[in-house]
Amino acid sequence: MEAAAHELLRKLLETPSPSGFEQPVQKVVREYVSGFADEVTTDVHGNLIACVNPGRPLRVMFAGHCIANS
Repeated sequence: MEAAAHELLRKLLETPSPSGFEQPVQKVVREYVSGFADEVTTDVHGNLIACVNPGRPLRVMFAGHCIANS
C-alpha cells in the first residue's frame, strides 16, 4: 500500500465518527481531497462533496458512508 494511502486509512480508522457526529472524520476526508479537488463543500444535510472539473458535462459520483461505532 502506498504510504499516503496507508496514512489516510490509519487516520480514518483512528477518527471516531458515531452517528450524528461525523464531522471529525469528514475533516480528515476534506483535508485529503483538498489536495486535488477544485471545489470542496458541505451541503445542508452534512454531506461532504468534492468536485474535480465541476463545469464539465460528464459527471461521476463516488459515494461513501462515514459512520462507525467507536
